[in-house]
Amino acid sequence: MNVKSEIDRIEKEISKAESQWLDITHSYCLELFQEHKIISHDTSHHLRTWSHAKELLRLVQPNTFSAEQLLIASMFHDTGLSISKSKKHGIFSRTICERFFNVKQLIPIGLETILNAIEHHDDKEYEEYEDSVNSLQNLQTLLNIADNLDAFSHIGILRYSEIYFMRGLQIDVLPQAILNNAAKRFNHLQITLKSYNSFLEKHKTRYDVLKTFFNKIILNPKSEERKILEFIENKLCAKVSSIDELILKCKLENYYISTFGENIMREF
Repeated sequence: MNVKSEIDRIEKEISKAESQWLDITHSYCLELFQEHKIISHDTSHHLRTWSHAKELLRLVQPNTFSAEQLLIASMFHDTGLSISKSKKHGIFSRTICERFFNVKQLIPIGLETILNAIEHHDDKEYEEYEDSVNSLQNLQTLLNIADNLDAFSHIGILRYSEIYFMRGLQIDVLPQAILNNAAKRFNHLQITLKSYNSFLEKHKTRYDVLKTFFNKIILNPKSEERKILEFIENKLCAKVSSIDELILKCKLENYYISTFGENIMREF
């Protein structure tokens, strides 16, 4: 099959998957997070993950799983955080996805594969000897990468900060903890997608935004970046209910915080 026909195949799969599943899964996700506010992993994160997943589908053009399977996995992978904020929330996400299909009395093709990818999407102990060509034909790998891509840039700064504060990390140790985790994610990206230079350059720029931000805090505890991190912590403690609300509050602060809010808005 030539390149054009492969691209056409992927575009048709994406269009069909979205027409069948995007609205119904999005509505379910919205309802779920109405009761459980967690702005870093809410419905908008699931939509951004699907957006990154589409970029990966067009890049890799896998033939061992469908766009439908990746869309469903993208829209449910972090729903378990509405139950548990732990690193092992994938099992709860799996249960929520199973419940959704039981209630709707629908069974997509390859449901068990979808559920396994959801359950294990946050396994971040990457193997450096992983066969990158074969792994890109794996649903869990592409879901994992799509999820990771939303951890970079300004939106990643916000998302990492919220979930790490929620897990009880103190502000003085949080920057290094985030840098360590983000480095694992980006290294995995470099290994798995080593043949796709333009893609890697694009997302290295986004990774560098996050890395520079937290390195500045480590180097200077009185930096403007530290003040932004304190602002995030304070607003989360005040139970800001959405990223939109946080952006509005950023506009009322100093130049650096309001600029951070504008950057979030562009990526949101």
